[in-house]
Amino acid sequence: MKWLAGSTQGLFPHSVADSLSLNQFNASSVGLRITNYLSGKPTYPVLAFTHQCLGFFLVKHRVWYQDWKLYVGLLLWVGWWKKVMMSRGEEDSFGNKFIFTFGLDLLVLLSVQTYGGWGLAIAGLLIVVQSYAVAIVDPQPTIEPPEEFHAGSMYNDISRSLLHTVVVFFGQFCFVFCYCSYLFNNLDATKLNYTFWMMAFIGLQMAAFFNRGQDSLLGEPWDHKQWYTLQEAAHRIEFTYKEEKSGKTLGPFRRPRLVMHLRGFMGFVMNTVARDFVAFTIPIFLSHFSSPLDFVVYSIGVNFITTLDDMTPKVYTIHVKDENEHGFAGARTDVGLW
Repeated sequence: MKWLAGSTQGLFPHSVADSLSLNQFNASSVGLRITNYLSGKPTYPVLAFTHQCLGFFLVKHRVWYQDWKLYVGLLLWVGWWKKVMMSRGEEDSFGNKFIFTFGLDLLVLLSVQTYGGWGLAIAGLLIVVQSYAVAIVDPQPTIEPPEEFHAGSMYNDISRSLLHTVVVFFGQFCFVFCYCSYLFNNLDATKLNYTFWMMAFIGLQMAAFFNRGQDSLLGEPWDHKQWYTLQEAAHRIEFTYKEEKSGKTLGPFRRPRLVMHLRGFMGFVMNTVARDFVAFTIPIFLSHFSSPLDFVVYSIGVNFITTLDDMTPKVYTIHVKDENEHGFAGARTDVGLW
């Protein structure tokens, strides 16, 4: 017995060896104790090793303005901003979006590492300003409306009940609020998982979000140029569309400019501002998890926030009133509340 207890001193910690007795020493108890002893090792050694390797490059620098992430991030983000943001929603050069996104991700990471929650707020404000800047810097669209347009969101679905659309907007806003609340209240810059940060960049942002057109898991961005044209010409256009099931042409109908502005506001807030915020903070959000299953589940769940308003596309035909006409035959202007 003494020999047996003494022989365990080199194999187990002192507390484990002291707790062993003749009655406790069996195969199952020894296996359990060995497992507990080895529990200090990482559960996912490959992910942990990758985290350590990436941490060598991505870890917080003692002085923020000496951190390489600041200068590389600014170079990539500013240098490729116009090429990427002026072509949002289009399938342009994948390389441009890859470089631009990585640069912005580095800046967001640096901001969070340096200032924590305030850093995330600064990064979020930067993303929001960027979204609004696109609408300002982008050349003004032509006033002449197109012959038809595709409605893939409830916000630009002219025939959809306005009340229904507003309810969806507030429901979507609730999900965005919950996402932001979790992100800010659980933020810990000292416990970021750089493996999941890099996986989010490659597996979500570059493989599933950007440069995917209509197949993007975030949904399509808001076409502010097209909607600006429609809302400015609301007083002289009417809409019709053909129902797929019955084949009937519904309409014609019109919407007041105020309603068009309201729909445009809701669509821009959710499908540009909120969409961009989720897209560029998702690496920080997912880097808080330790389980790969949580990473996968939340990667899929977050996409639901920005696609709640998506629907089966409708093709609307636009009829423009001639300058000599005084009105539309059979068309009526109403809010479409119900």
